[in-house]
Amino acid sequence: MRIVSGRALKTIISTFAEDYGLVYFGYVSQRDDEHRLVRGLTLSNQHTDSHYCIGSYEGYDVTFVERADILKDAAKKSQRSHLWHILAVDLHTATEQPHIFVGQHTQSESFYLQLFTKFSHMRSLSLGNSAAYPHEFLAQYRVYGHPSKVIEIEATLSSLAGEMISKHFGALAVEVHENVVYVYSENPRLSPQLLEAMIKNGVWLARHIDENADREVV
Repeated sequence: MRIVSGRALKTIISTFAEDYGLVYFGYVSQRDDEHRLVRGLTLSNQHTDSHYCIGSYEGYDVTFVERADILKDAAKKSQRSHLWHILAVDLHTATEQPHIFVGQHTQSESFYLQLFTKFSHMRSLSLGNSAAYPHEFLAQYRVYGHPSKVIEIEATLSSLAGEMISKHFGALAVEVHENVVYVYSENPRLSPQLLEAMIKNGVWLARHIDENADREVV
């Protein structure tokens, strides 16, 4: 599963943490109250978290973790190990944001199985009620949420956000849940460039959501 050796991976992530003002902790237990648990759709009772980092970047509280879990296939006939790298960014707004998941059409079956197993209300949405979304975004990505929240979802995930995602996020998936932005990578070839893309894009999106939320309040 892991392309980079353990020692090299630790060096990549610890260097990333130092460069972006995070503190590297390594392995943490999900039952350890001393560390904040990264939630979102990959949360489970049996996952393991490694290379845990926490800190602040450009005024936003940020957490990074490598998460491993054993997942069943859609038919529940077999199991296989799965690995994510996750960056979580806390929103500043106190206004509750709708639950959103954005993933490429080619996102792994395991990802969508996790989503629908835990959040059965999530549906693929047709965007464009409030503003036109870039063709490139709609062609590459699916947006999931509760159908009754589509107007709120478009306010949170604006057409500009769609444009930025299509230009800069690539295979990264995004979840907005309980006022946290989660950026997910399933790429086993972890690199400094990928980590940089995760933190910069995640904080950009969090700031964009906050700014939209402030305008809605006004």
